[in-house]
Amino acid sequence: MENARDVPCPFCGLGCDDLALRADGPAFAVEQGACPRSATGFGRAAPSAQAYIAGNPVELPQAVDQAVTLLRAARLPMVTGLATDVAGSRSALRLAQRAQAAMDHLHGSSGFQGVLAMQSSGGMSTTLSELRNRAQMVLLLGSNGSDVAPRLAERFLDGRGGAFLDGRPRDVILIGPHAPAETDNAGIRWQHIACDTETVPYAIAALRCLLEERALDERAANELPLTELAELAERMRAIDYGAVVWGPSGLGADGDLLVEALQTLVQSLNAEKRWGGLALAGNESATTFEEVCLWSTGYAGRLRYRGDQVLYEPRLIDAKRMLASGESDCMVWIGGLEGDHLPGRPGVPAIVLTSNPEALDWQPDVLIPIGVPGIDHAGTSVRSDHVVSLPLRKLRDSDLPAAADVLDRIIAGLPVPETTSC
Repeated sequence: MENARDVPCPFCGLGCDDLALRADGPAFAVEQGACPRSATGFGRAAPSAQAYIAGNPVELPQAVDQAVTLLRAARLPMVTGLATDVAGSRSALRLAQRAQAAMDHLHGSSGFQGVLAMQSSGGMSTTLSELRNRAQMVLLLGSNGSDVAPRLAERFLDGRGGAFLDGRPRDVILIGPHAPAETDNAGIRWQHIACDTETVPYAIAALRCLLEERALDERAANELPLTELAELAERMRAIDYGAVVWGPSGLGADGDLLVEALQTLVQSLNAEKRWGGLALAGNESATTFEEVCLWSTGYAGRLRYRGDQVLYEPRLIDAKRMLASGESDCMVWIGGLEGDHLPGRPGVPAIVLTSNPEALDWQPDVLIPIGVPGIDHAGTSVRSDHVVSLPLRKLRDSDLPAAADVLDRIIAGLPVPETTSC
C-alpha cells in the first residue's frame, strides 16, 4: 500500500477524482480533497475475508454452495443493496435472471422519483460540468448540498470555477427547511427561502405562476413566503442560464410529484432562457446500478424476471415492503460501497455480500466479505449526472473478492430458467 495522487473517489455521486491519499496503517488518510464521506471510506481498514454460514466460519466455496441452496429453494428472491460497481451490477442482473428474482437498490424509493417524473411529463436535464461552468443561478431543494454531496459547493457551485461566469459569484437559493451549510464568499451568494417540506410543492407552483404572471389565490398569499418568491421570480427572468438541483431523499413522501413540478418549471423557463434540472443522486452507487439496468434491459431498475421476460414494476417492487411482508422469501444483499447503509434482519433467509461485515448486528444465513471498488480492486462507477464513467483504481493488496466474482460463482450453481412462451 503506497501513497497515491489524483485518486477517483467512489463514495458519492460527484465522482471527485483529485484526491491525494497517504497510506495510514491498514487504511488511507485523505490529505487533499477530503470530505466526511471520503475520509470515512478510505479510512476504513479491510475486514477479514472469512466467510460464514449461520455464524460458523467456512471456506468461500462452502458459502457459495449454501447461497445456491437458499436461492434454489426460494420462490421470489429479492436482490437489493446493489451498492457496487459496473461489473457487480452486471453480475447482479445475471443473478436476478438466473434466480428469477426482483431487484431494488437500497435507495430505490427516493431514486425512482426522478424516473417516474421523467416518464410522466418528460424533463430537461443538465450536467455537473454545465452546472459548474454556465449556471448563473441555482435553485436547491431537498438538501443544502453538503448533506448529500459534501464537496458540491467547492467543486460545482463556487462561481470562481465557472468558465463562462467571468469570476462573478453564483446565486444559490435554497427553498425549504434546509438552511445553507456555509456563508457567502467571493464565489457564492446564498439565500434561504424558508418553508417546511410539505409546503415546498406549493412554493414551486406559486413561483411558476409568478414567472408566467398568472394570478395566485388568497391561500397562497397567506401561507407562502410570497414576497421572497416574487423577488426571486423577477431575478430569474434576467438569468440566461440556470439550474434546478434537488436531493431526492429530502423531498418528502410525494417526491415524484415535486420532481415533476420542478421539471415542469424548468420546461416553462426554457421557453425563453436555458435552464436544466439535476438530481443529487448516485450515492451508494445508485446511478451506476440504474445505468447498468438501462443498458441491459431498457429499464432503470425495480424490475423482476419471469422466465426470460423482464417485468418493470416500479410502484410495486419495494425491497423493504416485500421482505417485511414475506412476498419475497430470500434476500441477497450486494454491497461494497454501502458504507453504513447495512441491511437489518429481514425475517427471511439472507445472503449478505458486504465490505463492512463487522458493523452488522445480526448473523446472516450466508455472510461473504467482499472488497471495496476503488480500493481493494479496480472497477467503474457512474457519476450522478449519468454522463461520466469513473475508472476506479486498486490501491491495496487484498484477498477480498470483488462482488462480481462471488456473484458469478453463485450464478454458475443455479439452473437456467425455462423460456417463457408467447
